[in-house]
Amino acid sequence: MSPLNITRRTKSALIATAVAALLLGASAVAVAADAGPDQAAAASTVTGSAPHSSNSMKVSYRDLDLETANGSRTLEERITLAARKVCAAADIRNLAEVAAGEACQREAVSRALADVHNAHQSAQYAVNLTRR
Repeated sequence: MSPLNITRRTKSALIATAVAALLLGASAVAVAADAGPDQAAAASTVTGSAPHSSNSMKVSYRDLDLETANGSRTLEERITLAARKVCAAADIRNLAEVAAGEACQREAVSRALADVHNAHQSAQYAVNLTRR
């Protein structure tokens, strides 16, 4: 394959990934300018809900193979740990605050996993577009 074809495929993948990310609302889809179509930077942002909505933490999964059970489980553990940190109750003696923190954690994990799924689907869609 000539360098021109690789560049054209890379640009097509970048554009398709960006458009798909905008359409799907993925929170953290990024592609390095020099990366190939299969090399999307892999990260999701865990964001708390009220009263933790200003808290967020980036969770990287670049090193994981999400096609395996072990990779998926590791990502879920990372996201859950980040959600615990983002949504922690300031005073664990306040049961209402603890309950709100737990609800925040469930919502943050759910949103982050959905973002990862959408980003993964968007990247795969972009790769498939370049193969046509």
